[in-house]
Amino acid sequence: ASIDGTWKLTAFTTEEACDLNNDGTLTTNFMNETGCYNNSKIVFATGVNGVSLYLQELDIDLQINSALPNGYLSTIECEANPTVPENLFWTQSGNTVTFGQGTNAIDFNLSGNTLTAIIPEFTDVQTVEGGEIVYTLTSATLVFTKQ
Repeated sequence: ASIDGTWKLTAFTTEEACDLNNDGTLTTNFMNETGCYNNSKIVFATGVNGVSLYLQELDIDLQINSALPNGYLSTIECEANPTVPENLFWTQSGNTVTFGQGTNAIDFNLSGNTLTAIIPEFTDVQTVEGGEIVYTLTSATLVFTKQ
């Protein structure tokens, strides 16, 4: 499969479950849970070793509320649409597409029209333990689908 073109983020799951949308259900599906990331994408340009990554960001505010099943109330603010890309160097070797270099490199597996990476210690998931907000650094799986 050709790597050139636009790849949209279609799945973002975490190892640790959370309930950021306050519906009482813990889930690992960060896209559904936050309502964010739907405008995140990677754009590859023909013959160029630079890639443009447009990854939406979000701000999560937790407030302790012992009356709720998960012990907190969260408020999520999503960046509407990322317009300034992060430009990354990338290489491809067979079905492995690597973003970045050295210890910061992230390997994606290319399979047909999907790019998938499991990234250790990718994001903080907030929970409440003993009346305190606890941040757990967790791995995430990102799947981008060619458009």
